[in-house]
Amino acid sequence: SLGAGASAVLGILLRSRNPALAADDRGDRLKVWAYASPPVLDYDSSSRCKSFITTVVNNADVVPRMSLSNLLILLEILKSVDVKLEENGIRSPNGKVDSFALLRKLGEGSSGEMIMTPREMAVALERAQSRVELRDPDHLFVPGKVVAMYGKWAEERERETQQEEEKKKEKKKKSGGVG
Repeated sequence: SLGAGASAVLGILLRSRNPALAADDRGDRLKVWAYASPPVLDYDSSSRCKSFITTVVNNADVVPRMSLSNLLILLEILKSVDVKLEENGIRSPNGKVDSFALLRKLGEGSSGEMIMTPREMAVALERAQSRVELRDPDHLFVPGKVVAMYGKWAEERERETQQEEEKKKEKKKKSGGVG
């Protein structure tokens, strides 16, 4: 991860100091593939590197997602959740959580009413994202073009479970049905 960020910055430096590494009639001579790079460039610089830097992000890898803007968005969402906790009597206006109210809510399980509906969460996310200025120079982004490798975890788990069950069945067959 850190090496990916360093290689992206090195690629930018090399390209800026050696014009022969920049684009010619066949394309860019210098290409950087960064795997799970941390955010190291501001928005505009990151966009300008798209022709020669490709960052690969795997599923929910936390390193490429660690940024000040994402933290600010999370804090805004948590403020919305906090308001809902107060409305539901789980948190008092002075900021203290009522343990009994929280346990009662948790005790409802999946049959209980959610503190926030999916639509309320979506609105909170949209509101939080609109409050964060992406072009703020303090907010960093992963460099270049981003390729996000995504697989549904539930499907992966289901496939792994099926494979394990098949192995157990094969083992049982081989042992003559004992076990």
